[in-house]
Amino acid sequence: MAGVSFTTVSRFETGKGGLHHSSAEAIRIALEGRGIQFLRSGDVSVGDGVAIKPPSQP
Repeated sequence: MAGVSFTTVSRFETGKGGLHHSSAEAIRIALEGRGIQFLRSGDVSVGDGVAIKPPSQP
C-alpha cells in the first residue's frame, strides 16, 4: 500500500529501529488516501473519530 517493507514497519513498531522521513511520509500519504486523518492540536475531524485527550494540568 505505501511501498514500505514489512520489515521496516515491524522494526519501527517494536522499537528496534527508526523510520526514515520518506518512509513515514509514504505511510502517512497511504493512510490519508484510505480516509485516516492526522490532526494537530486544536484541529477538528471531519466525521467520527478518536483523539487522545491531553493529560490534565495539576
